[in-house]
Amino acid sequence: MDTHPLKTLATGLVGSATSLGAAAYSLLPHLEAWVRLASVSVGLLVGLVTLLKLFKDLRK
Repeated sequence: MDTHPLKTLATGLVGSATSLGAAAYSLLPHLEAWVRLASVSVGLLVGLVTLLKLFKDLRK
C-alpha cells in the first residue's frame, strides 16, 4: 500500500494549521509588537517550507 497521498495530506494539514495558528496568534491585541511579528514570520516560514515540500512531493 502506498502511503504517499496520506503523507502529503498530513504535511499540508500541519503546515496550514501552523500558518493559521500563527496568524491568529499575531492578531491578539495584548501581545507586544515583536511577539506578533515573530509569530507571523514563523507562520509564513512554515507555510513556505510546507508549500515547497508539497511541490517537491507532487513532482515525484
